[in-house]
Amino acid sequence: MRIHGQCNCVMIIRTCSEELIKEAIRLGADEARCEDNKLIVTWSREEEPPCSLKCLVMQTMGEIIRGG
Repeated sequence: MRIHGQCNCVMIIRTCSEELIKEAIRLGADEARCEDNKLIVTWSREEEPPCSLKCLVMQTMGEIIRGG
């Protein structure tokens, strides 16, 4: 079943590096930045964020905040 509309969310990954920022942007993030040694990724696209980003969130005990 396909859900219509965009997937708006912010992912917080509890580690950050220049490589991770570049990878998040390459994968389609609207924005990726370091903040207090956390990678903050903003995503607002039709499709869900890729598994690689969601797995990093889980591996680092981060969080995904879904928007409206």
